[in-house]
Amino acid sequence: MHYREIHVPLTRAMPGLVEFTWGHGGVASAYVVARMTFADAVATDAAFASPKGRAAADDLANFAGPACSWCTSRANLRRRPV
Repeated sequence: MHYREIHVPLTRAMPGLVEFTWGHGGVASAYVVARMTFADAVATDAAFASPKGRAAADDLANFAGPACSWCTSRANLRRRPV
């Protein structure tokens, strides 16, 4: 309930967020996987450094607990000519 009603709106308010999806990971009912997409590493860093990004990160303590983990990937997905 907290995740959907509080954390998701905080996350969606982050500047530069291009796409945000989330769902249950299938391991346990409380297990959630979220995917956040930004234009590039600079936009990602700026989003998390912003007041809205800090608010979203700080909110993790309100529901995630010590088992919370982050995984980041900075991929450049440009199409290559064939």
